[in-house]
Amino acid sequence: MAFPFSVGNSGIQSALDWVAQPPPAQGRDTHVVYFNLFQQSPEPLEYNGSMFFRPQGTEHGPVGVRPGLDGFGSLQVRESVCQALLDPTTVVQPRDFVKVFLGFRQLQSGPADVVAILNFMDRDHVSHLPLRTSSTLEFSVVRMLGGPL
Repeated sequence: MAFPFSVGNSGIQSALDWVAQPPPAQGRDTHVVYFNLFQQSPEPLEYNGSMFFRPQGTEHGPVGVRPGLDGFGSLQVRESVCQALLDPTTVVQPRDFVKVFLGFRQLQSGPADVVAILNFMDRDHVSHLPLRTSSTLEFSVVRMLGGPL
């Protein structure tokens, strides 16, 4: 099975074709794409995680019906993160998790239209699982590195 249409970038297309597989008999055989998200300002933050193929029509709404990649990432502990967490004057604390969705829409010509939605989430301090969304960002311009994601 391949991704349902061309996204206009051969490196990214090969990663999408590879990950766009039906669920395997064994969960350990699931195809997954690793991601790094970097924020340079106001404080440098980094999230790492995994994204899985989401078929078209899985969710509702104008964005949710798009095929794409869906996944979770966690905040990477770096010096700047530790300083922000320990500083009582930090206005907005770094969030523990990020839920990522990259949705693709086929266009008549040219590369596919891409939308990214990031939901930053706090964690439960007992179970350490994602608890609630603290903020959401939506991007209509997404830059992906030239090779596989």
